[in-house]
Amino acid sequence: MSAAINFGTCWGRPNGQELSSPSYMATGNQVVAEAVLARWTTSRGQLIDDPNYGYNVFDLVNDDLGPTDIAYAQQQMAAEAEKDSRVLTASVSIALISGLLIITANIVTAKGPFKLVVSVSAVDVKLLLVSP
Repeated sequence: MSAAINFGTCWGRPNGQELSSPSYMATGNQVVAEAVLARWTTSRGQLIDDPNYGYNVFDLVNDDLGPTDIAYAQQQMAAEAEKDSRVLTASVSIALISGLLIITANIVTAKGPFKLVVSVSAVDVKLLLVSP
């Protein structure tokens, strides 16, 4: 049944930000991952036609994050991912490793679950893994 589900295609964003060269054509879970990443790199209120869109992970970098702050950010990021109509549920964990925020999300769509891993530094965000 999941083979009949098509998330379409989109241009991939190798650096996690605006389209750049080289790019690639994303399909399957990668399309959903790219959409979630776009939500996570857009400040709330930045889109004129959707003031409730976005939770910018760059705001977390260089912030003094305690356990409560991290728990809140994880909840907000999961909720932001779930705003995408293709995402049925999402859970997010954040870890600070060698000066990078490592964000791991378990996302469930109608096609099933997949894992998304993103690294965030003060200067860029990288989509490290979409599996499967």
